[in-house]
Amino acid sequence: MKLRILLVGIVAAWFVCVGRAGAVIKVDMPVSNVYKVANPVIVGKVSGLKKENRVVEVEVAEVVKGVFAQKTFRVQIVQPQALIGHVGVGDPVVVFVGRAIGGAAAPVTVHLADTWLLAERLAGAEGLALRVVQEKRDQLKSFPGRTAALVEIVKQIKAGKSTLADQVENKVFTGGIKQLAKLNVLKPSQLLAADVNGDGKMDALVVAGGKVRLFLAGESGFEEATEKWGLAGVSCAKAAVGDIDGDGKVDLVAGGKLWMNKGDRFVAGDKLDLPEEQSILAMAIVKGVVVVVSRSGDLFRLGKSRGERAAKLWDDKTQPLDASIGYWGDDERLYAMVIDADGVKRYPLDGNGTAADIERLTGELPGTFKKLLGGELGKARGLAMDVDGDAREDYLICAEGGIVMLVNRGFGAYMINPDVAEALKGGQMLKRGASYAAAKRLGQRTDDLLMLTDEGTCYLAENPSAKTQQ
Repeated sequence: MKLRILLVGIVAAWFVCVGRAGAVIKVDMPVSNVYKVANPVIVGKVSGLKKENRVVEVEVAEVVKGVFAQKTFRVQIVQPQALIGHVGVGDPVVVFVGRAIGGAAAPVTVHLADTWLLAERLAGAEGLALRVVQEKRDQLKSFPGRTAALVEIVKQIKAGKSTLADQVENKVFTGGIKQLAKLNVLKPSQLLAADVNGDGKMDALVVAGGKVRLFLAGESGFEEATEKWGLAGVSCAKAAVGDIDGDGKVDLVAGGKLWMNKGDRFVAGDKLDLPEEQSILAMAIVKGVVVVVSRSGDLFRLGKSRGERAAKLWDDKTQPLDASIGYWGDDERLYAMVIDADGVKRYPLDGNGTAADIERLTGELPGTFKKLLGGELGKARGLAMDVDGDAREDYLICAEGGIVMLVNRGFGAYMINPDVAEALKGGQMLKRGASYAAAKRLGQRTDDLLMLTDEGTCYLAENPSAKTQQ
């Protein structure tokens, strides 16, 4: 209830219809509404710059809506003055020309250099010429992402098939919580869920006491298979699972080695050129490559045996708490979603580009987001999981003061769901330090939440069933 009150008081841009069974979280000012009231809607690219006058020359690439005969037009950036320094030739531009009302010229909305801008027509100019007078921050929550992505969004709206989510029905974890089993582990430091033996059930890989343990799911709980699968005595501080060779079987990185899944056992490969496991912040197997991000911000990419330091993501002043690797942006690049004392940031893992903070991800100010998490993020942790079955990874964030979820809208944009703790009965297990993992039931698109307490009790918080296509 406390989180819900905070939402009403300080997250004014997200409208939440309260009521566990049918709550709806939605964007108040979606891009589709901006598109609806504009005529024309123009997509262009920067063809020239006069930085001394802060003038941008724009070449029209497509008139997405309405009629517009000009091939070029210009935009003068009066305010914010510094924006001209972020504009380059070839950059995309989207212009929503407001309709005249009562004979008066309506304002024009411009999206340039990944920024929403309010513009006015230049009086006396031949054709359309614009003067940007201020940043349009009230529009940021409609879409906080890049101009290049907005180009694709308006084209989808034109085609009547927009994939940018503007509202979600809040059914997260409403399937209930049930106890699954008692595992013979104490104080686990990591929990991974994966179908290791190919029977369609989610098995559990647990790191505890400096060792990796394997528990296979059965009809009546979990059965330990660590020794049977060749993992007995494997020292491990950080593990990752994924199919590295494309054979459909889940492989494992543990103890500095890649363990290949042979269907009934794991076989160790050569030692990987990894940093010390204690210094690893996040690790994943993605498209045949082991991707590692260290706490100091070093990025490593490794094949089956050799690796290389690929980039430096942040400086030594950053103190990261947790991270998850995945496709968090609006393109095909990998990103790390990183939690630090200031909130959440998204880092491109090719080293090309700057970090996106919570405002760039959601349109919300960092201070607002931190308040939803109780203000103190010293022990915050995150988990990638698809809670609504749309094949886009959402991000569950658990801190001592609260639990929220970043709901993936697509195109690198997110909505904040602050109502997760209620569904998890206050989230006390997570706040006390339980390990958790995303787990997918057989035939379902949605991920459930698998939780493992310090005493080894395993619980499952279910999301409503969303069946896969047969």
